[in-house]
Amino acid sequence: MREMSAILMSGPDDEVMDTHLSAVIGAAMVLGTREALAELRDAPDLPANPLRVADRDAAEAKNLPEDFCEWLLKGERGASSDFIAQCVTGIPSGAQANFPHDVGDFQRCQGVIKALRGVESEAGILSIMAQQSEKWRNLSENWSILKDMAGKSGSQCYTFMQSIFRKGGAND
Repeated sequence: MREMSAILMSGPDDEVMDTHLSAVIGAAMVLGTREALAELRDAPDLPANPLRVADRDAAEAKNLPEDFCEWLLKGERGASSDFIAQCVTGIPSGAQANFPHDVGDFQRCQGVIKALRGVESEAGILSIMAQQSEKWRNLSENWSILKDMAGKSGSQCYTFMQSIFRKGGAND
């Protein structure tokens, strides 16, 4: 941990870590200025994480929509969004049961739902997810409220999510 901290502290003050870019290329960590990272993200020869390439190739083999294939390769992914993708398409095969724990997770879930247009409607996806667990059922029943809140106030959305999990639903 000391070595990691030293690496992080040794860079310039305007240097940041990009966890999304790390996942896309399969690196443990990617550091740089915001400008340098933006340039790297747009580089045509950016290496791709072999696991993401395999996921994309599997989706293409199933003739799944191009937006979904692109999401698998370069999209903002997390455990809960991968679980949605797996429940709907079977890809990625290694995804495990999960649900969004915070606003960032929720937004990644919205991203995969958008990418899955052409496979299933949002209502259809939420119906599939509602069958996975009580937490998913509660989330699905309150999805439109959460979407509205996430666009306005992350903290309110997070608080509402937590109340859904504690009480079993918005109206309890």
